[in-house]
Amino acid sequence: ATPNPATPNPATPNPATPNPATPNPATPTTPPAKRIYPTDLKHAAVLAFLDEGLTRKEVVKRFDIASVSTLKKWVIAYRRGGAQALSPKPQGRPRGQWIPKSMATPDELVARAEVERLIRKLNG
Repeated sequence: ATPNPATPNPATPNPATPNPATPNPATPTTPPAKRIYPTDLKHAAVLAFLDEGLTRKEVVKRFDIASVSTLKKWVIAYRRGGAQALSPKPQGRPRGQWIPKSMATPDELVARAEVERLIRKLNG
């Protein structure tokens, strides 16, 4: 018995019908945006957990925090460094102490030339 090409085989998926379990490579998935919480909310949430005796899940629900692990990190930071540890830290690479050649003193120019010479020597 030869299969009729007009009758679809249920074992063979139809390429026109996407499988919802398989992600579509044409539509990129973006991770959820990182939530930024105000310092006073972090402090209030930590105190609700430590002083009021609420469970982590209760605190997460009351303060609308993304996850229990976020609260855990705040509690650890608070125990190590107090309320100051909950404030935001500077982001990015710190600015260097580079001075343009036009504003550099003669000693700074000599030091810069020496550093450049040593870099050239190391790079061969």
